[in-house]
Amino acid sequence: MEYKVNEKTFEGITFPSETERTAFQIKYKELTDEIGHVMDKHMSDFLFTSYVYMLKAMNNGDNRIANEQEYVSIQSFCNDYMNTYDLKDNMLYDTAFGLNKYHKEPWDGYVSFGRMKHIVKSERTLKPRVTSSIDYNDLLNSTPVKFAYDMVADKSQCYWIRLQAKQFIEDFTVNQFKDDFPYYFNADVLRVIEVFLRQINLATAKDVKLIGDSIANHVASFQYFMLANVFAWRRKNDFAQNRFEKFVLFIPRKNAKSWLVAVVKMLGLILLPNNSELFSASNTREQAMNIRKEFENIVDASPTIKRYFKINRDVIMGLHSNSTFKVLSGKPKDGSLPSIAAIDENGDAEPNNQIGSSLEKGMSGAFQLTFYVSTAYAKYPSSMSMEVDTAKSSLDPDSKYNDERLFAMLYTAQEPNIPWTSHGALKATNPLMWEINRDTLIGEQNKAMEREDKQIEFKPKRLNIFLATNAGTSLAPIENLKACYDSEKELDWTGRDCVLSYDLSKTSDNTCVSLITNHEGDYHVKQWVFLPSGRLKEKSDKEKIDYQAWIKRGQAIATEDQNFNSQIINYKTIENFIVSIPKHLEVNITHVSYDPYNADNLVQNLQEYEEFYTAQFEPITQSHTGRHTGVKLLREIVLQKRLKYNNTMIEYEWGAVQMRETDNLYIAEKVKGALHKTDMIFALITGLVTCSELYEVNKRGAFAPLVVIDSENSMDTSLDFNIDDWEVPELTDDFEKCFKL
Repeated sequence: MEYKVNEKTFEGITFPSETERTAFQIKYKELTDEIGHVMDKHMSDFLFTSYVYMLKAMNNGDNRIANEQEYVSIQSFCNDYMNTYDLKDNMLYDTAFGLNKYHKEPWDGYVSFGRMKHIVKSERTLKPRVTSSIDYNDLLNSTPVKFAYDMVADKSQCYWIRLQAKQFIEDFTVNQFKDDFPYYFNADVLRVIEVFLRQINLATAKDVKLIGDSIANHVASFQYFMLANVFAWRRKNDFAQNRFEKFVLFIPRKNAKSWLVAVVKMLGLILLPNNSELFSASNTREQAMNIRKEFENIVDASPTIKRYFKINRDVIMGLHSNSTFKVLSGKPKDGSLPSIAAIDENGDAEPNNQIGSSLEKGMSGAFQLTFYVSTAYAKYPSSMSMEVDTAKSSLDPDSKYNDERLFAMLYTAQEPNIPWTSHGALKATNPLMWEINRDTLIGEQNKAMEREDKQIEFKPKRLNIFLATNAGTSLAPIENLKACYDSEKELDWTGRDCVLSYDLSKTSDNTCVSLITNHEGDYHVKQWVFLPSGRLKEKSDKEKIDYQAWIKRGQAIATEDQNFNSQIINYKTIENFIVSIPKHLEVNITHVSYDPYNADNLVQNLQEYEEFYTAQFEPITQSHTGRHTGVKLLREIVLQKRLKYNNTMIEYEWGAVQMRETDNLYIAEKVKGALHKTDMIFALITGLVTCSELYEVNKRGAFAPLVVIDSENSMDTSLDFNIDDWEVPELTDDFEKCFKL
């Protein structure tokens, strides 16, 4: 992602020279390593606080942050910034320059003699209190901080890990010193983690000679980083309350995820308040027991920590805290009050996973943490895919949704610029196994490249790529679909012959209108989704789709119907919209393909409009023979990258449709129990039946053979999920904004 500086953010800052401005921009770009910045953060302030941090680091002798020439340049910038802005509330400036003019109230922290003390927010009536003082250099050189900087600096690392690392750097170096930021990083907790890891021994190892060695000599940086973020971030006004209430660990197999969760449980039994309850749950008891088995193996191999725990058949107890850890194979019993709940192998669970939701809703106490941990499965959508999509939306710099209490480690090759056939994809997604057993990874990758059937196992297992192959055969892999995303900005639709198709829903469900044109063998598609405005919030909550975001983009339309309190679709709105398409796009609609179900009135009305006098209306039945050619063509053009679509909502429907082949017919059906709708896919299939007759008959062999392509150039379509504002846009009949995409 190329980062571009917005010149407006520099308004009000006087730069000594244009060279100075360029130097600051370059240094900022290096700092963020082209990832970008949080959109709602004033960039000039972030520049300043970032540079102040570097000044502080230089004062403490950390020469890897900036050289002497950069030091002088940064100092000039900070002095100029100081003369421009009121810095009375900038604690970091005081930290950098050793001043203590402000923050007597309400802050209870201070800086002295080059040492930084933790800042703890308390009520004005309470006596000031400061936790342990720490040397800033020591904290900078700690493993979690080094890991974050290493990830941001290394462009070959997983995109989502780099984003989370960048967020950590911002919070650690800047945000925790702000008055309105309620959390701080507690070094005492970090020290507890360090000491505890020194007492844990290796229970298993590829090299048997290492068994019994201290885990502190072998713990991976990403594991240390995660443990520190689980426990060290606390509220300024209440140390007992943790910051992150939800953790999502999405990592391929054989990267010690069960070991990591087991250590979280151990530290929870030690660090949490007395009488806390910890749970591990999964789809089956056998899966849920994996974490407990890892727990027991660690204790057996580590004599010095046995005194902390008592292991019984049904429960593990923390002896000094009377806290308990139990394994569940179903919903927790009434009266359970979990503080930490780990839901393992969530990628194999249905989207409406009752175990996870029950544990999350039952959380109690000051420390609350729901821990979702899984590898990808050939199952999409799933409970884990929903958690991953939400986490991506929170991390995405371009998203309006940000959850400051969600932390995610998403190791996946299902992102731009990581072809699944490259060794770089293996390295980026397997932080542990790449170091200890990369030959196995490369061998499995080579087999998957030679045989397509091996990819179904290899991609989810080793690269954490969700495949929409549950309950039957997928129409095509989800990464192939994403590779077909095209904004269509370069295609001029003026004067084009088009096929219009629609799939009318029942009165309260979604309806989709599709417009298809063939250009040089490629099928360019525009799609619009209609839904009743009165059910907007209900549908967004249930389906986990931010319909408001698509409404603002003009790709979804909320219909009004005062007679039914807007609880059902207004078909007149759909009719007006369809009639407006030739006017706004200046296209020639030659064919209208439709599912006859519930469509008689709309068809009769459209035939009365001048714009549709010459159009051929073709009913496409829902029978297996009726849709066969459309299903077959959709599969082909996705695999051949001949589909060009611009509405990414279809990606959330893709896993809800399965394909079967029988009697030489392709049959598309909705997956039983699927969370998402399927109207966009079936509306597209209906239109492609006609396209097959128009453009594909007697043209077989003119295009590339069917191949499963890699994820190169696929688009990240994280859901901008934010349902705080439910104001429905005022409905007009010209629909002009829906065509300005």
